[in-house]
Amino acid sequence: MAPKAEGGTGRWDLYRDRSLLLVAAIACLGLLAEGEMEHWSGIYLRDTLGLAAIVGGSGVAVFYGAMALGRLAIGWLVGRVGNRRTLLASGALAAGGMLLALATTSPALVVGGFLLVGLALAAVAPLAFSVAGETVPDRAGSAVSVVTTIGYGGFLLGPPLVGGLAEATGLRVALGIIAVAGLAVFVLALALREPEADAATEGGVGAP
Repeated sequence: MAPKAEGGTGRWDLYRDRSLLLVAAIACLGLLAEGEMEHWSGIYLRDTLGLAAIVGGSGVAVFYGAMALGRLAIGWLVGRVGNRRTLLASGALAAGGMLLALATTSPALVVGGFLLVGLALAAVAPLAFSVAGETVPDRAGSAVSVVTTIGYGGFLLGPPLVGGLAEATGLRVALGIIAVAGLAVFVLALALREPEADAATEGGVGAP
């Protein structure tokens, strides 16, 4: 028997809601890229570029430090430009940062690219969860549950996906999936709508 959502309706029908699936796809792409960066960025620096272990470790540290800073700034940024524009910027910046990191062998530029990716991805999953609640406001808890389930599926899928592709093409090419994910977030965010003007004044992460 399907679990009951707010209002006594089974939550499984939300998996057929196109607007919610759009938000879930954005969360999935953002978390997929996060998982890939967590598992493979250090290996890329150490094994593919042949850098010292301390530099390899710094790539992951810089990425997560940038994500922490980015998440502290999300509320401020969304309050200025809204959910949609924030996600558009996040997708473009993630793609650009990863392309920068993969286009060079300079340690400073590679780590700088990872920093940009971290800043960009910081907003994607939290905003997707917030937008999920706004998409189905009378069933916000179930909507967030759907997006979380699909999103973290991407987090689990990302590392083995890169590993399999790296066997065939090399890790540098395989990590290009992160740039593709960023571009996909940008494209999908174009289809998002901001909350209605009366809801926008209520504040919080979801306010434009």
